[in-house]
Amino acid sequence: MELTTARAVRTRSRSTTPSRRDDRWGWGGEAEALTTITVRDNPVAARDPELGRALEEVLEEALAGAGLGAVTVRFRVCSEPSEVLVFLCKVEGTPVADPGPGGEQFRWWSPLMRTPADLAAALMESLDLRRQRRSGAAPRLASA
Repeated sequence: MELTTARAVRTRSRSTTPSRRDDRWGWGGEAEALTTITVRDNPVAARDPELGRALEEVLEEALAGAGLGAVTVRFRVCSEPSEVLVFLCKVEGTPVADPGPGGEQFRWWSPLMRTPADLAAALMESLDLRRQRRSGAAPRLASA
């Protein structure tokens, strides 16, 4: 079953006009843009609807500052019905037709997780590393 979030998630894209909005993920100096998160498969919600909704909310919050554009998300349950629910998450951005410097397609597989907090921590760590790589790849101009 394919689900698309009912509302576009606010993300940020580069702009020459700095944003005045406080941003807890440290993406300051960027203007807002829209992104769409499409959840193609969430078997977690079939086993635990409350957990499934919580995971999708974590995704919306975490991806809101990443500037990834449209992303597709899939969850997989990795435990038997009688066991504690363990799952993985895959987030994949739209393929980039002409990737310039720092313009690669975003792909991320989570480790095995049990809670929304696990998902938030792992995804934010990945997004933070991506942001650091991208900012380190950009040439720095010497101040005059």
